[in-house]
Amino acid sequence: MKKILILITSLFLFLSFSKASHIVGGDITVKWIGPTQNNFQVQVRIFRSCQPSTATMPTSINVLLHDLVTYATTTTYTITNPVINANLPFGDPCFTPQGLCVDEGIFTQNVTIPNNPNGYFLSYQICCRNTGITNLSNPSSDGMTFYCEIPDPGNAATLNNSSPDMGDYPLDAYLCVNSPKMFQFNVTDIDGDSLVYSLVTPLDDGTMNAAPTFPYNNVAYAGGYSLANMVGGVPPMTINQNTGVITASPALIGTWVFGVLVEEFRNGVKIGETRRDAQYESQACTSGNPPSFLNTVPSMGQTIEIPYNREYCLDLIFNDINVGDTLYIEMISNVFDSGAFVPVMVPDMSGNYHYYYNWNGSAWNDSVVIPPNQFDTAVGADWNITTVANRFCWTPTCTQID
Repeated sequence: MKKILILITSLFLFLSFSKASHIVGGDITVKWIGPTQNNFQVQVRIFRSCQPSTATMPTSINVLLHDLVTYATTTTYTITNPVINANLPFGDPCFTPQGLCVDEGIFTQNVTIPNNPNGYFLSYQICCRNTGITNLSNPSSDGMTFYCEIPDPGNAATLNNSSPDMGDYPLDAYLCVNSPKMFQFNVTDIDGDSLVYSLVTPLDDGTMNAAPTFPYNNVAYAGGYSLANMVGGVPPMTINQNTGVITASPALIGTWVFGVLVEEFRNGVKIGETRRDAQYESQACTSGNPPSFLNTVPSMGQTIEIPYNREYCLDLIFNDINVGDTLYIEMISNVFDSGAFVPVMVPDMSGNYHYYYNWNGSAWNDSVVIPPNQFDTAVGADWNITTVANRFCWTPTCTQID
C-alpha cells in the first residue's frame, strides 16, 4: 500500500474514536475567562452511544468543586441545556468504521471560584458503562467519574490559569485488530504550559474516599488485562509522554475502556491535571494507518523565531507504523520563491542520512537515520520506506520577515 504526504504551509495530525450501549466517555475542563482572577468557565463533555434503545443524553448535570487537600465539597454547579453534536461522523482517509454512533454533549457554565491555598479538584459522576466492555470484570456495575485538578486562583504563580483542554470528540477513535494503530486526543493548553501524558485506569463512580487516599476508586480489569496491558495484543497499549500519541493493537474484536491523564507543569512544578475516560471498539480494519508527523507541532498562537540574514534549517520527518509502507513527501511553500531550498544531504559512512527533530533549546531530543530518499518522476515527489524526511533551509532577509 502506498500513501502520499503533502506538506503545504500547515501540517495536520490525525485524530481519534468510540461506541457503546450508553455513556462512552468524557472529561472536565476549567477555563479562565476573567475579568477577575476568580472568573472561570466549567465545561463537561459527555459522550454517549446513539445506538437504538440506549439511554438519552442527560439534560442537567451536577459538577462538584472540592478542596484538594481535605476533599470537602465547597460548591455544586448545576449545568443545564447542553450543546448536542449528534451522530458524529467517523473515519479517516484509510478506513471508515461501521456500526458506530456517538453523540457529544457539551455542558458549560460560567462560575466564580474563590481563592483557596489548597487548590481544588472538580468531579462529575455518571452511570453507566456498556455491559459488553471486554477488558473490565464487571462493566454493568461500573460507572464513571470525570476528574480535574486546578490550582488556587489566588496563587500569583498560576494566576488566570486554564486547565488542558482534551478537545472535541475525535473522529478516528477506533482500534484495529492485530494491526498497530496510532492516535491521540487534540489536547491544547492556552497558557503554553508543559504537558505530560500517561495512561491511567478509568475511575468508577460511587462514594468518595477520605483524604489523603485518592478520592475515587479505579474500575476492576477482567482477567489478563491491567494498566500495563489495557487492550491486549502486541504491542501493548502505550502513550508517548511528550506528544500524547497512543499506540495499540488488540488481538480481539471487542470494546475497550482506558483513561488518559494530562498533567500540566509550569517552571517544572505541577499545577493541575485533567483526565479523559474513553471507550473504543476494535474492528477488522481493511486498510492501514495514516502516517504520523514526528516533529512537535506548534500550538495555535505560538511564535516561532526565525532569525533573518542567517540560515535557518528544519528537518521534517514522517513515519508509518505499518512497516514497509511507501511514504512520499513533497515540499511546497511560497517561501521557496524567496530563497528557501531543500539542501543536498551529506551521508554517513554507511550511506545513510541523519535527520533531527524536537529541539529542547540546547539539544535535539530525537533523531532518525534512513537511507537516501528516492524520487518518483510519475508522482513528482521524494519517497522512502516506513520513514521519509527532508530538510528545509531558508535565509530570510530583513525585508522578507513580514
